[in-house]
Amino acid sequence: MSRHFIFSVIIPHKNTPDLLERCLRSIPRMEIIQIIVVDDNSNENIVDFEWMSNLNDECVEVYLTKEGKGAGYARNTGMRYAKGKWVIFADSDDFFVEGAFEHLFAYMNSCEEIIYFKSASFYSDTNAPANRERKYNKLVDDYLANEKHSADRLRYLWNVPWAKMIQKKLLDRSNILFDEIPVAEDLFFSCQLGHHAISIIAVDTVIYMIAVRFGSLTNIRSFKMYKIMWTVFNKRNVFLKKIGKKHIQPSLLKRLFHTTLGNERINRKSYQSKKYIGT
Repeated sequence: MSRHFIFSVIIPHKNTPDLLERCLRSIPRMEIIQIIVVDDNSNENIVDFEWMSNLNDECVEVYLTKEGKGAGYARNTGMRYAKGKWVIFADSDDFFVEGAFEHLFAYMNSCEEIIYFKSASFYSDTNAPANRERKYNKLVDDYLANEKHSADRLRYLWNVPWAKMIQKKLLDRSNILFDEIPVAEDLFFSCQLGHHAISIIAVDTVIYMIAVRFGSLTNIRSFKMYKIMWTVFNKRNVFLKKIGKKHIQPSLLKRLFHTTLGNERINRKSYQSKKYIGT
């Protein structure tokens, strides 16, 4: 008998079993919540799914991929199995704050197709605030202060998949997929998602905690990575110009500069403490 899910939580994962378990602990076990973990070809010497207790619940589904194509591919795989009215994305090294799903439940009958929430962040090795959420929380604040003036920026410049509820029918109707690339795989997906959504709202509530980790793929940069990021940023700007939204195009050079500066700050802070907190 098919179960009726309200939420499908999709979590891509690779080689961080302890952090994945922390993420899973932050999601309540309820019949209306489908939890989908897609493993991106983890090293079997690091991850042993048979011994992970949080994966044994009936509502948790684990899909093992051997392609090693990254988080974008893993999320695309997860979307194929999502059965809920709402899809929620989470990264395996992040987690939901206490009480987050009570706030999500309050909007489960909403007619809006995307509901944006706030987040918070911390450096996992020092436990100090990281401020990675600042840009996205400002988009929420600006929208709430002046919806007419700021709605486009919320729709098109929210680069990340987390801290929002997405109607499954929007994903099905628009047939949007993540780019299957090493970095910035979520940027154009999020931009297109905002474009195709018939209606959106934002909520002044923190539901998600971002763990900023030194050495994670998000914070490792090379010439190849910057080249990919430049291509994706440019693709979004071309798209914004095409649909008449050139006025909100971010500067490519400014975007790459702030990304570089942010990574340097992460590296400096990460070396201030050798103690791993992350609990």
